[in-house]
Amino acid sequence: MAKELVKYDFNGTKVLVEVDEPVRGDVVPASLGVDKVDRTFDAAFSQIEPAISAVIDKLSSLGSQTVAVTFGIKLSANAGAFIASAGVEANFSVTLTWQK
Repeated sequence: MAKELVKYDFNGTKVLVEVDEPVRGDVVPASLGVDKVDRTFDAAFSQIEPAISAVIDKLSSLGSQTVAVTFGIKLSANAGAFIASAGVEANFSVTLTWQK
């Protein structure tokens, strides 16, 4: 898989994100520049927000004194954002911790 650069809009600031995937025409190889289509981080993130909220709700309801979960978020030119498999290179590594 080739590395591609996709331009995401983070609250008005354009940020280039490197993604690994073959894509059809909406991005160019990282060595050549940036994508032709802007994407918003909010739109990409909204695809995984329900899953993250469910994890937060479930873990915060446990009786444990301290609970932590770590997961990766990967951005994709075609799929937007998704929760990455454990051990996979992710664009963002997130750790959520609750203490009672």
